[in-house]
Amino acid sequence: MEGRLIRLQPQQGEYLPLQLMLAGLKVLGSQLTHSQEYPIGRRYGFYADYLMRNITHFPASVLRPERRKRTYFNQVLARAEIDSGYRPARKLWQRVRNGHYLPSPELKLRVPDGDGQGRWLPLYELLAGRQILAGNAYLMVGESLRWIMKDDSEHDPLDFGLL
Repeated sequence: MEGRLIRLQPQQGEYLPLQLMLAGLKVLGSQLTHSQEYPIGRRYGFYADYLMRNITHFPASVLRPERRKRTYFNQVLARAEIDSGYRPARKLWQRVRNGHYLPSPELKLRVPDGDGQGRWLPLYELLAGRQILAGNAYLMVGESLRWIMKDDSEHDPLDFGLL
């Protein structure tokens, strides 16, 4: 972030929320998921209760008991947002609404390549952000993503950007 590389280790507080966001980004706004538990809140972005919905199934070796609390998740989300005053803020996600976050548009992930070093690609390029926008059933998530990605182009809801 801001021209510097940050390596997140599994024991760091931001690691699990980021992994959960990356895993759920493509289906966040989809109405094709089987879960109706959080239909309204997830229309804007990720929030603590939504990210925590399956942590009861995680063993203590993966997530310590003190990190299973909603207050802990909210603290981690608040301190790692782009506009956080917390130091050192890792700036991993952008707050799009009170308590709702999406991964930062500046975030890059290292992907393996032929030379063994890997290359750094922008997150929304790597995860096909334009296709996520085109296939998004919830207008508000689409608007949040469009704002995050600084995408002001028109999107045909039937164009998935595959051609």
